[in-house]
Amino acid sequence: MASVPPTPLDLLTVLLADDAGIDVLGDPHSWASIKQNAGRHGVAPLVAWTARAHLAGAEREWCDRVLTASWKRHNRSLADLEGALDVLETAGIPCLVLKGPVLARRYYEPPFLRKPSQDIDLAVQNADLERAIAAFARTGYSGVWPLAEVRARSHHFELALASRPGIELHFRLSHGAYGIPVEEFFERAIPYQVPGGREVQVLSPADEILHLVLHRAHGRFATLFHLYEIRKLWREASPAVREEAVRRAAEHHFAGAFALTDAGFRT
Repeated sequence: MASVPPTPLDLLTVLLADDAGIDVLGDPHSWASIKQNAGRHGVAPLVAWTARAHLAGAEREWCDRVLTASWKRHNRSLADLEGALDVLETAGIPCLVLKGPVLARRYYEPPFLRKPSQDIDLAVQNADLERAIAAFARTGYSGVWPLAEVRARSHHFELALASRPGIELHFRLSHGAYGIPVEEFFERAIPYQVPGGREVQVLSPADEILHLVLHRAHGRFATLFHLYEIRKLWREASPAVREEAVRRAAEHHFAGAFALTDAGFRT
């Protein structure tokens, strides 16, 4: 019986494993499939970083182009984040920085290996939401949907401005109207200093794992990168942090999201 050829996900998983399967780079068809699908699954910078040392000529140049583009987008994301934080700081509104380039700088080496962010994710307390929206409106941003509708159906308020990254103001962690209000996460937040010297507040390690699991489950694990990142943070966390993340999920009736994540890992 003829063997079943590996799927694109099979090839990406082999290359991104702890013991990277470098042999797949020697097969032109496999490597072509990896290049074709790496971006779609959000892991092109990771693939390029892993493969580059084992390739030459045009194939190494492909890796360099991917890494250079990701580096530029990471730096641009940091600058865009600084601008958004300036707006909230001027208005005297506290916030938490979610995901994005700050998470990249804390868990990836080099940071631009993380899939570049498309927007800026910030958590603001519900009592500050209207003031935050007004502050961004003064800089030209406008809401995508009416606030009353967003509060009834969503977990974040989306702001848009042409030629600028979108901004998502999270007042719940995820899962629309059923999500966890962000207020409790402010109480456990920890400081982090970004490259420009500014100190920002980020989720505690357990809350960060909880957020990523809930976010990815809510988004139905759209790409391989989503699982890759959760696995990365989970493996770097201590047993106590892991237990705390699962306990908080159970307390908020989201234990099923961890079960789905486990199923995703096994698949």
